[in-house]
Amino acid sequence: MEGSQEAAKQIMIYLMELRLYNFKGVGEFVFSPGGRDAIIRGDNATGKTTILDAWLWLLFGKDSRGKADFEIKTLKTLDASGEPYRGLEHTVEAVLQTADRTIELAKVYREVWKKKRGSNVKHFSGHETRRYIDQVPVKQKDWDARIGELIKEETFRLLTDPHYVAGLRWDRRRELIMSACGSVKFHEVVENNNELSRLPEILGQRTLEDYRQVVKGRQKEINKRLGEIPPRIDELQKSDPAEEYTREWLDNKINEVQASIDSLRASGGKSKLLREYSELQRELADLEAKARKEYDEAAGTSRDGLQQLKDQRAEKSRELRDVSFNLSQKEKDLQQLNERVNELRSQYHAVANNKPEPDQTCPTCGQQLPQEQIQEVYERRNREQAERLREINREGKEKKQAVEGLQGEIEQLRMRSDKLDQEIASLDQQIEKQELEVVPFEEWKSSWSERIQDGRKRLEEINKELEQADSSGQERLDELQGELEKWQTERANLQARERSAARIGELQEEEKKLSQEYERLEQEIYLMERFDVEKATLLEERINSQFGLVRFRMFHENLNGGIEEDCEITVEGVPYGSLNSAKRINAGLDIIRTLAGHYGVHVPVFADHIESVTNLLHPGMQMVKLIVDLNYPELEVEHG
Repeated sequence: MEGSQEAAKQIMIYLMELRLYNFKGVGEFVFSPGGRDAIIRGDNATGKTTILDAWLWLLFGKDSRGKADFEIKTLKTLDASGEPYRGLEHTVEAVLQTADRTIELAKVYREVWKKKRGSNVKHFSGHETRRYIDQVPVKQKDWDARIGELIKEETFRLLTDPHYVAGLRWDRRRELIMSACGSVKFHEVVENNNELSRLPEILGQRTLEDYRQVVKGRQKEINKRLGEIPPRIDELQKSDPAEEYTREWLDNKINEVQASIDSLRASGGKSKLLREYSELQRELADLEAKARKEYDEAAGTSRDGLQQLKDQRAEKSRELRDVSFNLSQKEKDLQQLNERVNELRSQYHAVANNKPEPDQTCPTCGQQLPQEQIQEVYERRNREQAERLREINREGKEKKQAVEGLQGEIEQLRMRSDKLDQEIASLDQQIEKQELEVVPFEEWKSSWSERIQDGRKRLEEINKELEQADSSGQERLDELQGELEKWQTERANLQARERSAARIGELQEEEKKLSQEYERLEQEIYLMERFDVEKATLLEERINSQFGLVRFRMFHENLNGGIEEDCEITVEGVPYGSLNSAKRINAGLDIIRTLAGHYGVHVPVFADHIESVTNLLHPGMQMVKLIVDLNYPELEVEHG
C-alpha cells in the first residue's frame, strides 16, 4: 500500500469549514468546526449522513457507501410536479488546514443548457461538475492528482469511517492489517518451536505450500500403488501349483529314468532310432520350458495391465457416484432457493401495495386527531414499510447470488459426470481388448516355434519306423518315456513356482518400502501442520498486541485439523457481526487509532449513529460525531 510513503510525510488534515448548498435535500448548511471535535445532532432524515456524503463527494466523487452514481438532486430540489428547479446549482465547499497551509476546495454540480442550430431557445442537455482549488478552476484529472498528492482515497476512507475496515472482504482486510501491523517470518516460527527444527532441511529451496503439494501428490501415487500390489500377489499365489517335489529330487529322478531309457534303447537293434528319439524329446522339452517361461512373462504383463485398467474403472465409478450424489443435493438446494426467491418476490409486492392509511380519529374519544400527529404516524409507517422493502430486497439479492453460484456448481458437476461416463466407457473398451489378448498357453505355445512342430513330426516318423522294427521291449520303453515326460513337467512347474515366489518377494519388498515412505511423508505433513498452528499463534499475538479493544482472529481450524487463513474482528471474543452498534463503532475507532499511528496520517473521523454509545473511544484525531436526537428537528452543531 501507499501507507509507507504517507507515513514518511506525516500527513495532518483538519476540517475548518464545510458548506453545502442544495445538496441531497440540504438547502444550505455551514459547518465550521475550526479543526476541533464537533457534534451534529438532528432527528432522522434531517441530513446528518448527507454531511458525510457531501464531504466524501467533494474529495473523491463518491458517497459514504462508496457509490459514485448516487442522486444529488432530491425531493427538496424538485417542484410540485416532481421536476427539478431549472438552473439550480448543487455545491459543496470546504476549507482544510494541513501542517503547512490552508486549502480551499469547491465542487459544483450544475445543469448544461445549449441552443440547437437555427434556434434561440436553450434546451437542457445534461449535467456537468466543476471543480475549484483555492478558487482556481481545475480539470478532473488535475483535481484527482492534487487530492492524491494530499492523501490516497483508500487510506482516507479507512481512517475517516469506523465501519470501513469491517466492511472489507476478509482477504483484503487481512492484507491491510498484516501490512500495517507486521507479519511473521518463516525463521521466527521455526526458532520458536524446537519441534520444527528439521523443517528447513525438509523443504530445501521449496516453499511450504509447494512442498505440501509435492507430498500430497506423492502420497496419492503411493496409495494407488499399494492398492495394486496385494491383488497381484494374490493372483501369483493362486496360479502356483502345490509344491510336492524338490529340484534335487526331480533332477535325480529324470536322470534315473533317462538312463533306463538309454540302456533299453542301446540293448536293441533300434538303438540309433531310440537315441534320436530321446535327444529329440529332450530338445522339445527344453523348447517347451522356454515357451512356458516366455508365456508366463508375457501373460503376467498383460494381466498386470488388465488389473490396472480395472482399478482405474473402479476409481472412476466411485468418483461418478460421489458426483451424482453431490449433483442431486445441489439441485435440491437450487429448488429450495428458487422457491424462497419467489416467496420474497410475493412478499415484496404485498408490502409495496399495502399503502399505510393511519387512523384520523382518536380511538378513545372519537375526535379528529391533530394533523401533525396524523402526519407523524403516516411518516413512521412509511419508514417501516420502506425498511421492510429494503430488507426483502437485500435477502432477495443474496438468494439470487446463491442461485447463480449453485447453477454454476451444478453445471460443473454435470460436465464432470459426462466426462466420467466417457472415461468409463473408454476403460470398458480397453478392458475388453486386453482380455482378448490373454490367450491360453496351449494356443499360444502352438504358434511359438516352428521347431516344436517339426520336432513332433519327426517323433511321429520315428514311432512309425520303430513300429516296423522289432517290437521287443516297446511297452517298457513307452512306460519309461511316459514317466520321463511326467517328471519333466513337474520340473517345469517347479521352475514356474520359483519365478512366482521371486516376483512375490519383490512385490512384498516394494510394499514395505512404500509403506515406510508413506509414514515418513505423514510425519512431514504433521510438521507442516504444527508450523501452521505456531505461525497462527505468533501472528495473532503480534497483531493483537497493537490494539486496545479489538482482537483479530487471523486463522481458523478446520474439522480435519488443518489451518485456514482468516481475518475476523472480535471484541472480548465476540465476532464483529454479533456485536451491538456501540461496540462496533468503538471497535472501528480502535482500528483507526492504530492504523493512523502506522501511516502517520491524521484526518477528520466521522462517527455516525453514535447516540447509543455511552463510552466512546477517541481516535486521537479530529472527530465529528453524528447523533440522532428527536429533540432537534433541524441540524444543530456543538463545537469543541
